[in-house]
Amino acid sequence: MIRSLTRLGRPPWYLLDPRQLETWLETFTETGLSAEEAKKRRLAFGSNRIAERPFPSPVWLFFRQFMDFMVLILIAAAAFSAMIGDLKDSVSILIIIVLNAVLGFVQEFRAAHAVASLKTLSQRVTSIRRDGKLQAILAENLVPGDVVFLEAGTIVPADMRIIQSIRLQIDESILTGESLSARKTSDRIEGRNLTPGDQSNMAFNGTVVSAGRGFGIVVAIGKETELGTISESVTEATVHLSPLQHRLNRFGLWLTFIVLGICGLVLWIGVVQGKPIELMMMTAISLAVAAIPEALPAMATAALSLGAGHMARRNALVKRLHAIEALGSVTYICSDKTGTLTQNKMRAEQFMMGDQLLISPDWSMHSDFLRALTLNNDAVFGASGRVTGDGTEIALLEATRLEKDQVDALRKQFLRSDEIPFDSERMRMTTLHREGESYIAITKGAAEVLLPRCSHLGDQPLTPEARERMELIATKMAAEGMRVICFAQKAFDLKPESNDQIESSLSLLGMVGLMDPPRPESPIAVARCLAAGITPVMITGDHPGTAKAIAVKLGIASGNDLVMTGAELES
Repeated sequence: MIRSLTRLGRPPWYLLDPRQLETWLETFTETGLSAEEAKKRRLAFGSNRIAERPFPSPVWLFFRQFMDFMVLILIAAAAFSAMIGDLKDSVSILIIIVLNAVLGFVQEFRAAHAVASLKTLSQRVTSIRRDGKLQAILAENLVPGDVVFLEAGTIVPADMRIIQSIRLQIDESILTGESLSARKTSDRIEGRNLTPGDQSNMAFNGTVVSAGRGFGIVVAIGKETELGTISESVTEATVHLSPLQHRLNRFGLWLTFIVLGICGLVLWIGVVQGKPIELMMMTAISLAVAAIPEALPAMATAALSLGAGHMARRNALVKRLHAIEALGSVTYICSDKTGTLTQNKMRAEQFMMGDQLLISPDWSMHSDFLRALTLNNDAVFGASGRVTGDGTEIALLEATRLEKDQVDALRKQFLRSDEIPFDSERMRMTTLHREGESYIAITKGAAEVLLPRCSHLGDQPLTPEARERMELIATKMAAEGMRVICFAQKAFDLKPESNDQIESSLSLLGMVGLMDPPRPESPIAVARCLAAGITPVMITGDHPGTAKAIAVKLGIASGNDLVMTGAELES
């Protein structure tokens, strides 16, 4: 059997190269596992399922409604009323208690049933290599060591180490909150304690392949996956009382002490005055029953139930009634930017070409820049005629205003022969294209990374003054809320031999300022939060200048507010 797969018993998978991975998992990338070995591992590791809380018993849900301090006081009051012969009050109190329990039970049962229904999705099928052949199996039958085929539209069925990547991009927003797809590589990467978002050679359970294709070796299934770890921590989380429940319980406790104190005082005064103790006992108990506000829990439950109904009409599912009241106690809302506060649709707003800042360039005068936008780009035209792919690259291709046949012709003329993929450390991507016997390299990336690698502006040397002007323009565009991307190129008579040779002494073509516009409803929602005393906070991976510009537009920040980076927050 393969070595221990516990997190403490092996190194991070992203540190291993494919051959080391094969040794650890006792598998083969070319053939995958045999059916017999897969069967043994299924028995050893179990199903590829994430454990979930069982559907609550209706009986338990109903009786849980009585486990409230105020309700227990009312039950005691009903019992005392029956003891003193006041059956009318006793029955009235019991009816209110049962009504309160029924209201709470109906709401929680419907919510729990709806949540369970959402999880009963059709079983996923995934393609794997078994016994040297590509075959389809249920995702729940995957085992560590299986070699899985990934393609656009596939939901990643388990955690896996990428061993082959052909322009593979994966939407990891379910784990990272970042809506832009992450580019994946098969190369090992260095670093300790990297977050899932930084593990560019890993694919995680529940994420979605947005472009490209590739193969990965399963390294974790079920509860051992990143998604399984999160699910388990949520399942084991302690359920705390809401602020209203705390206040009602505290109120009930104090009310009990006060009522018992007053009843004891009335009993003592009556006995001191010489009245029969039996009469005074009945009087004290009657007073206690009368003082208990038996309708309070029912009224609170009814109010919360009305709130749940109101939210249901707005397509918000409420599992526990007291969550409604807890929402009313919110003082801060932390929100992602991309796709939440913004439209998640990038578009080109400004172009910097030479010393000109343009809104809509004449591409006939900037054919090299047009070519760069088209060739260093993985976005494609779909069957419907719409451009599909990464949001940034869609915006860049749309900015060229070229038709599908024009894009295809240009890419056919300059065939891509190689590429140096983008990663979070390099902050740039280069593609190498062949035309006849010569080659041209096109590089795009962040301005602060690419400008130092440029020696020319077009055909002219890039002077220190021109470089400083470009840096100021890039900073200004970022301050206006734009994401700035630089493009440069370099020509070769023969195919270059090293990456350093390709990405040095580049000729700067220009810069593009991309903007993800705010949703029209976002400023209204922010204003409502502020009016309700709630402070909205925007958290994003964008450049601080871009983040602040968007925050000011939305009303989250003012011009004088400071932006805190992740490094500053951690220190």
